[in-house]
Amino acid sequence: MKAGGEKLFALDIGTRSITGLILKQTDKGYELLDIETREHRERSMMGGQIHNIVAVASVIQEVKESLAERHGKLQKVCAPAAGR
Repeated sequence: MKAGGEKLFALDIGTRSITGLILKQTDKGYELLDIETREHRERSMMGGQIHNIVAVASVIQEVKESLAERHGKLQKVCAPAAGR
């Protein structure tokens, strides 16, 4: 992605909450344009592992829709992955 190019949609899927970020690459790195965080409604994750996929996906959808209302259609996402 070139400086000043398209927006980057990133997700952090945590044990207590999900955070969505909208970033834009600049000559000096990345600029944070927007952030949206929602907590899980139930204990759908424990110790960083998903225990209720449907519940986690529902919160991800809420975060995505909220950011998409402000920034337009979001088709690609970057998400870190860790495993044990």
